[in-house]
Amino acid sequence: MGFTMIELVVVIVILGILGAVALPRFMSATQPAHNSALKGASGALASAVALTHSQWVVNGGLANPINGNNIDLIGFGNGTIDLTDGDGVNQAGWPAGIDGGTASSPSDQDCIDIWNNLLQASAPTVAVSGGSDYIVTSPTTTCVYTYTRDGHGSTIIYNLSDGSVTSTIR
Repeated sequence: MGFTMIELVVVIVILGILGAVALPRFMSATQPAHNSALKGASGALASAVALTHSQWVVNGGLANPINGNNIDLIGFGNGTIDLTDGDGVNQAGWPAGIDGGTASSPSDQDCIDIWNNLLQASAPTVAVSGGSDYIVTSPTTTCVYTYTRDGHGSTIIYNLSDGSVTSTIR
């Protein structure tokens, strides 16, 4: 009641062939998984931005003014989301942070606050430097979230002046 040496060799050869065929298939699945993760996060952010803007519209385009640049959104989350108030060029009612960020010049922290307060707690992590899923920069009127997990520099860009969210997979 044992295996002969020939039976063991045949099993090892079959496992080796299966491994040689299957391993390349699994290796090539990594990049599509990263692409899907980026698309999912981009879609979640776009939906959250649209929901925030919709709440602003439902409120009649009004909220509580906190300074000349922003308004807190009533009825969304914990009520601390700042929205742009528009300036004749940029549209109003888009998330701009939680502490007085402006559509004309969001800080990196404003971009982090937007991400963390619009998305669920299980969302990918964002930070200004390494150790997170996305690295944040804030050039001009945009928040740029660069995906770090695939090493290719794919991005999600949120434009505070018009609420658009775009992703670029590299």
